Amino acid sequence: MEHRVVETKSVRLTEQQLEEVLKHVFGMDQVIFLTPLPDPYVVELKSEVVR
Repeated sequence: MEHRVVETKSVRLTEQQLEEVLKHVFGMDQVIFLTPLPDPYVVELKSEVVR
């Protein structure tokens, strides 16, 4: 028998915060957004665990 647990979190980031996250994750010095972002930018993170 499998049991699935899905955990969802929403994070609201300003363009500057998202820029810093992307720089850190990808190890880059500069991020340029080619289209305008909504303010705040909403990111949904999901994690699924099968037990």
